[in-house]
Amino acid sequence: MSAGPAPPASNGRSPEEARDFYQLKQRAAEYYRSNLVPQRMQQVLNSMFYDNPDDVYGHLANYFASFAKPAAISRIVGKEKLDSEGQRTVQVEVLCTIKNLEKV
Repeated sequence: MSAGPAPPASNGRSPEEARDFYQLKQRAAEYYRSNLVPQRMQQVLNSMFYDNPDDVYGHLANYFASFAKPAAISRIVGKEKLDSEGQRTVQVEVLCTIKNLEKV
């Protein structure tokens, strides 16, 4: 991938900093495009205007929840414990990632 010409330095940035910042913005734009963020934002804003919901943020949350990835196991933690009778047993915690948050 060609870096192309560096944009002119601005805002007190050196040419290298300006180029790095430009490349960062390009990567961000590609990330948003590849995840359909501009299209989804346009769809939800249009539907919200016409639906005129009382709870704007609830409307947004419900809309974007439909695109969330399903829960996935992120970690399994096993510990050796003694049960109430003094016998060794295994306690396991299964942690899942749900909507970008790790939960037990």
